[in-house]
Amino acid sequence: MNSLNRIRAMLSPLVLLAALATVGGGPEEATGLRRCPRGHYKLADMAECAPMLTCPQLGSLQVGKLIGVGGVKAVYNATWRDQTVALSILNNRRFAEDFAYGQQMQLLYSGLPNFIQVVGFCEKPALTLTEYHPLGSLANLSAIVANYNLEDDVRFRLRLCRGWADILRILHGEGPIKETRVMCDSNSISKLLSQVLLEAVTLEPVLNDVDALPVVGPGGVICGNGGPLEGDLVAPEQRWPFPDLPYDAALMPGYSEKADIWKAGVVCEHLLNVTGGAWARYRLFRLHRRCRHEVPALRPCAAELHAEYSNALAELTRDEL
Repeated sequence: MNSLNRIRAMLSPLVLLAALATVGGGPEEATGLRRCPRGHYKLADMAECAPMLTCPQLGSLQVGKLIGVGGVKAVYNATWRDQTVALSILNNRRFAEDFAYGQQMQLLYSGLPNFIQVVGFCEKPALTLTEYHPLGSLANLSAIVANYNLEDDVRFRLRLCRGWADILRILHGEGPIKETRVMCDSNSISKLLSQVLLEAVTLEPVLNDVDALPVVGPGGVICGNGGPLEGDLVAPEQRWPFPDLPYDAALMPGYSEKADIWKAGVVCEHLLNVTGGAWARYRLFRLHRRCRHEVPALRPCAAELHAEYSNALAELTRDEL
């Protein structure tokens, strides 16, 4: 039996996931930013919000081609009643908890600006339907621009920087969800950008992979699976601070969401490698230098990043008038 037939066989005896508490619970929040009430979704061609699909409704799902596959999940293009969606299924039972955690995080942030929207979900078998973004991820930004003939100028790139700052604002508790989380699975620029999709109409970044977002506690957080972090996007405080000693997680100091801010400046400068980007990099030099401050507490917050990127965009518009 091929992979598509296995998926279809799994979908036939689906069991309703009694997850009302999961969909409706979570931190206290103001709901005004959400596209729909929690537990609902609204795609571009829909006039009104609809309840998220649950297991018994997914038997008519038409599974299409494979979009991508990783250690935890495989992602397929799929169709449900003429609506194109992305289907994520558990790819390895050893990572069932990781998949379930990622599903919970997608439900928590679904419908908020710049976050992936959940269309439906099921616990057994483990699968999630999300809004389909045909342009793909920012890791392939150059190809997206070329293939879709997008206007790839400094204004577009600054909007991407601002959109990333908006994602961090929500993750860091500056938005409607009043808890602070750190993006742990972001140790390289390519890895981070692969987790962010590009919305086809607004050209806004959309955070898709949210399966490594621990809450910052009193002692901070420690990312990784028992070893020192490696990569070109690891903040200084995330590195093992005792070079003469073997790594020991018990001795590793915790850190805060400011690790994300250190990365944000590097990511934005990477995105600004485009015609006209020299002006923006110069305009944002002091801000990004502050992002890379060795003392995390002296780095700006995500709201300040948003404000500065917005100011740069406004200045660019005035200069063009």
